[in-house]
Amino acid sequence: MKNLIRPKRPRSHNRVAAVMSHSQKYWFKGRSLLAQDAGVSRSALSRLMSGRTHATYAVVAKVAKALEVSLGRTLDPRELVSLDGTYPTPFVCTLVGCKGCLPKDYHSEIPKIRNRWRNVPAGMWTGDNQEAKAVKWQEIKEIDGN
Repeated sequence: MKNLIRPKRPRSHNRVAAVMSHSQKYWFKGRSLLAQDAGVSRSALSRLMSGRTHATYAVVAKVAKALEVSLGRTLDPRELVSLDGTYPTPFVCTLVGCKGCLPKDYHSEIPKIRNRWRNVPAGMWTGDNQEAKAVKWQEIKEIDGN
């Protein structure tokens, strides 16, 4: 029997991890705790965050509600997931009320990863799970108007 080669499915866009990184509650054991707080399975949350699936609205709405409670501000589910990697609020720091920080990969020990973020100003990152793969800061500067 021949081995069937399945084409890779494109990953879905979301910025749940970036929003979580702005919540002290989810710094430690974040996925497990968020899944519990949202009332969804850890595997469903993991698939959503990794982009391996297009989550249902019910799952995204539950995750958004749990993050709202943690952050103390309203989150529209459209701010967490996207079909094309764009969001109503372009930068995650603006969305969560942060004065401007940098993604955790900015300080990576792996030069290839660290260099992708080298020219990124604080607060000027979308938080999208695929952002680091193709950082296009010219487009972001056009969105921001600078």
